[in-house]
Formats: sequence, C-alpha cells, structure tokens
Amino acid sequence: MAGVLFGEQGISNITFLSTELRRKTLDLACRMDNNTYPNYTPWLCIRPLLSNSLSKHELCYRGYTPGEIITDKHHLLDIESFLEEHQELTLSNLIGSREDWRVLLDCGSRESMILELNKAINLLLDSFYLKCVYPSLVDLIIPLEQPRARGWSCQYARGAVFLGFPSAYSQLNLALDLAHEMGHQALVLLQSADDLIASDWNTPVYSEVRRVNRPAFQSLHAAAAIAFMVTLSKDIGHPEYTHPEFPYSLATALGKAVIALRQSCQFTSLGKSLIDDFELLAET
Repeated sequence: MAGVLFGEQGISNITFLSTELRRKTLDLACRMDNNTYPNYTPWLCIRPLLSNSLSKHELCYRGYTPGEIITDKHHLLDIESFLEEHQELTLSNLIGSREDWRVLLDCGSRESMILELNKAINLLLDSFYLKCVYPSLVDLIIPLEQPRARGWSCQYARGAVFLGFPSAYSQLNLALDLAHEMGHQALVLLQSADDLIASDWNTPVYSEVRRVNRPAFQSLHAAAAIAFMVTLSKDIGHPEYTHPEFPYSLATALGKAVIALRQSCQFTSLGKSLIDDFELLAET
C-alpha cells in the first residue's frame, strides 16, 4: 500500500518531515536561548510558547539512545519536573487527574514492566513498515506509574511517548498501544506541512477511540492512531484482531472513523489522500 503515511512513499514522507522538524526545532531553540543544545530532544518543542529560556533545564542536555525506554531515575525525575512546571501546556488535555499520568520514577521496582515493554517493541518491529518509521516517530518511551492501559503523546514534546499498562496486559495489546501513539506522532508531522482539514477544525465528529463527539482534528488523530494499529495487526498476522478498547475489529473501527470524518469535514488535497489511505487500509 502506497500513500501519504504508508508504503514506501509514506516512509519517505515521515523520515523527511521528522528530520527537518528536529533540525528546525533544535536551531530555533538555540537561537531563542542564545545557547548551544547538544542535540534534539522532545522538550525543545515547547520553547516557542515560553517567555523564559530552557537553558537551565538539565533535561535539555541529557543524552539517551533514540527509541529507548527511559529507566534512569534522575532522568525520569527531570521529566516529571518538566511536566509539572509546564503542565498548562503538556497536561491540560488529559483525561482524569494529575495522579493518573505520573511518571514511574522507580523502574527498579517494576522490572517486569520494562521487560514487557521491550518485548512489545520487538513485536512491533516485526512490522517492516513500523520498523522503518519507528526511529522517526519515537525518541524515547516513558513508563507511567499507574498500572492502567493508557498512552499519551504531546505535540509540545514531539517524539516522547508515555505508556502505562496493568500486569496482566497482553504483549500484543501493548504493542498496539505503542503503534497507536506512533499514529499520533505521524499525524503531528503531517500537520506541520498541511492543515489536512479545510473546514472548521472544531466541528464535532464522532471519535472511534473515545466513542463520543470530539473536535474534528482530534477525531482525525484518532483515525490515524487506529490506522497504525490496523497496520501492525495485519503485518503480524492478526487482521481481524479486536482490541479491548473497541467493540469490533480495528479495521472496522477505522472504516467507521473514515465515514464519520467524510460526513462532517472538508479536506485539503493532502487530507483527501490521507482519508483515502485510511479507507483502503480498512478494506484490504
């Protein structure tokens, strides 16, 4: 399947957009702060919205292996502190309380969780497509304290993926949750180049993830997340898989999401191509 986000062209698009945005984000933060940050980190994305320099944040200088799970306690403390300091931007749209989204600080006490996360990453990388785009979409994975099935990506920390799950959670479901977050990350990249939705971004559209009406851009994000889950389920031989969060197969959920978006929204040329890609993925 070839398209805006999928197939060889999709891999090329994601790789190019990610590389360019990381470079521009790093350059802009360095210029705004009159500082030299050693490399791109997700936390630099928030800089244009702040009145103060980020140069004093240790987090902006921390090294890590791209795509890895962060387990170092000091690194995790820096992340939690950063989120707390900028919660009006990073945490304002999350469901539940602040406690629901606390970073797991003591990974040593949850070694089994980290082991399962690594297994889920390896399962996800069995998909050729997801393996190709993983370095462009996931800079680091941050485990959450609460043992609940949940994931979170923030547009002001592009490349940072937060994941939590209960001890009995299946490896496949965890890999699908990671793919879900990669879908959000991919759409953020695409939205940096095009509006995608030509009509009002806040038009209510039924979301197949939350199963309520949400603003159009959020329902489009839900469709992208499901599309990445469908891709993984098909690539590893489970095309009709039903995730616990959905009452029907992932492909069916994606098809319903496409119908709802088409009924309520007008799209740019690129947005139309994206919706066509989603529809084809749901049908094949």
